[in-house]
Amino acid sequence: MIFLRREAEKIVRELFQPEGASAGGASVRVVADLRTDGDNYVLEVELPGVAPADVQVYALGDALIVEGQKRPGVAPDTRPAYDRAERDYGPFRRVFDLPGPADLSRTFAALRGGLLSIRVPRIVDRRGRARPIPLNPDGGT
Repeated sequence: MIFLRREAEKIVRELFQPEGASAGGASVRVVADLRTDGDNYVLEVELPGVAPADVQVYALGDALIVEGQKRPGVAPDTRPAYDRAERDYGPFRRVFDLPGPADLSRTFAALRGGLLSIRVPRIVDRRGRARPIPLNPDGGT
């Protein structure tokens, strides 16, 4: 039942908040890869030209949220005359649901060379494993 609820919430979020958009009118689309790497989930988000001070990463419930601002490389008080302007600037926000249980309290994030890497330790589900319970031979409690 929890799985169905999470999937329904994800569908509603994607319908009303397309990739890269936020309630504040985000204008920058960011792309990402999410993979399982041994005992970790690894999320890599491309953020070329974004300063570490302009990025916030946080966990909310079972999701990771990456948001921030991509600023143009020109001084704010100048008005350059572009012959071609194809890059996007402005706010961005992405919400990522992890594929399984994770220990979000031990998450590590680093931004190097325009690539934000987030490592989240997986929680191995132990429900299917037998765990022996020691027996007291004299029957006492």
